[in-house]
Amino acid sequence: ASRAIADGNALILGPLMRDDVAGVLAQARPAQIPLITFSNDAGVAARDVFVMGQVPEQSLERTVDFAVTQGARRFAALVPAGEYGVRATAALRIAAERLGASVVEVETYDRGNSSIVSAANRLDTRGGFDTVLIADGARLAVLAANELKDAGEVLPSIIGPEIWSGETALTTAGSMNGAWFSSVSDNRYRQFATSYENRFGAEPYRLATLGYDAVLLALRVARDQRL
Repeated sequence: ASRAIADGNALILGPLMRDDVAGVLAQARPAQIPLITFSNDAGVAARDVFVMGQVPEQSLERTVDFAVTQGARRFAALVPAGEYGVRATAALRIAAERLGASVVEVETYDRGNSSIVSAANRLDTRGGFDTVLIADGARLAVLAANELKDAGEVLPSIIGPEIWSGETALTTAGSMNGAWFSSVSDNRYRQFATSYENRFGAEPYRLATLGYDAVLLALRVARDQRL
């Protein structure tokens, strides 16, 4: 950040992680240089700090909305210990309450194969829910879902976060058949990915779209300012 400011830049795209925002801002704010951070934590937004990450609360709200239209009424949740798990649980509770549904069980776990499996088993023994939020990546979600239901079972329904998008593990596990999550349209992403692959010879991470859009935004603002 210091080198970018010394080089005369008027805008910083980044950082990616929430914990790095304060350090970058300490360098940028005295120079009156704004940040567009790719963090998914809207809580870091402030004067001169704009959040352009994929905020999990937005995705979970849309998914819960859809699940309720499909008959979901009693939710359980498997969430990792830490800030992300706290935010995911809060988003689930708020959305469920707004729609007249309820959250009946929440199990937390330390990230790791055996931990999420144990948490899923604790949920399974108590029952009383029709839908389970698994707030983690696809690989761990599959492990948990395997404990919650067999491949041919319909209930409980499984819902998840936006980070499932593009994960092939979801399509190969029978226990994830019919699982729901909300994300950006794959059609729009595929346009970007095809262009990226043609230029660089490799498939991009989905997070690369944030950098691309941030550059387009910066160019648009710069153009308008010159006008």
